[in-house]
Amino acid sequence: MAIILLSSDIMSLESYFADLVAQDPEINSIVLETSNNPFEMERFDSESKADGFSYPAMAMLMPIITGDDNGMHDFEAKQEVAFSILYPTDNSHADKLPKYKLAQLAAWRFIRYLRRDAKAGRFRFDKMSYKMAPFEYGSDNSVGVYVVLTLITNTNALIGV
Repeated sequence: MAIILLSSDIMSLESYFADLVAQDPEINSIVLETSNNPFEMERFDSESKADGFSYPAMAMLMPIITGDDNGMHDFEAKQEVAFSILYPTDNSHADKLPKYKLAQLAAWRFIRYLRRDAKAGRFRFDKMSYKMAPFEYGSDNSVGVYVVLTLITNTNALIGV
């Protein structure tokens, strides 16, 4: 089986994360936000009310991309990727805490999937590090975690050598 490298464009990134969601035993839906501000998730709030959407869900934000020549004639896109894993709650403390835990466990599963695919050569990590923080969002009283990490993809095909 040939390894398919992850392309550096947003549609490829969205498709890749949608495939990860489809592989996951628990997360049901994914929504790509058209901003990279986790506090402006209007599209997610709207999509969460549409047919075909169900919790638990992932909200993926637009990546922040930094270009870098690695010194070996490879131009790379360092893509700071952020996503949230969210569960609906009744907005009580007693309901929120277990949902935070479930979101943390799901986030670590997704980090495991990313490590697997990086080890297979689909993309690289500058170093395997991430930030994870508690997160509350939306009119559904959703809670979960917000994760930020950096994937490195090659942009030679887009920019040239």
